[in-house]
Amino acid sequence: MSQLFKSYEPEVEVNGQIIENFQNGLPAHLKPKIKEILSTHNLSDANSEVWFLEQDWLNALKKIKEKYGDNMFYDFAYQMQEQVKYQEHINRLELALMFLNMYQHEHHRGGEVGKYTLTAFDEGANKASIECKTVYPDDYNRAIITALSKYFKPEGALVIFVRENQLLPMRSNGDEQTTFNITWKKSATDLFS
Repeated sequence: MSQLFKSYEPEVEVNGQIIENFQNGLPAHLKPKIKEILSTHNLSDANSEVWFLEQDWLNALKKIKEKYGDNMFYDFAYQMQEQVKYQEHINRLELALMFLNMYQHEHHRGGEVGKYTLTAFDEGANKASIECKTVYPDDYNRAIITALSKYFKPEGALVIFVRENQLLPMRSNGDEQTTFNITWKKSATDLFS
């Protein structure tokens, strides 16, 4: 059984770029309060040149989620993903979802860091699935996948939905991974089907 906010291995590190993106996406009035939480968890002066213990980052995220609630925590993670700079060749949703795993491995090191696996992508049927086997909670991963999906919205898509597949194992139930289904609608009549 997997524990939320618990690193797979104590020596795993996270790159400061993730923490910097998190801070940059925060509303101005909350930045000092969140910075204080990050500082108490040894996460000061985050930038891409510095690595921090992943467990310290997870402890800070847990505290932030407890203090600000699920909805704000989701918003913070969503805004963090909007700060990510994508390589030029990442120019459509399928590539972006595959890129998520590469990004995870570029920004985590020192042991088991988890993975994101694109398990299905069917542009004709307007759907995709991605399995997240990471130490991050479901609402964090859902926010990241939603921001990514909206940024790389398929041509003609009016709206995108990202939902946990509740028929499969879920991190929020103590499982090792969660699969997210991504669907998009291209017309008003699709919205009701």
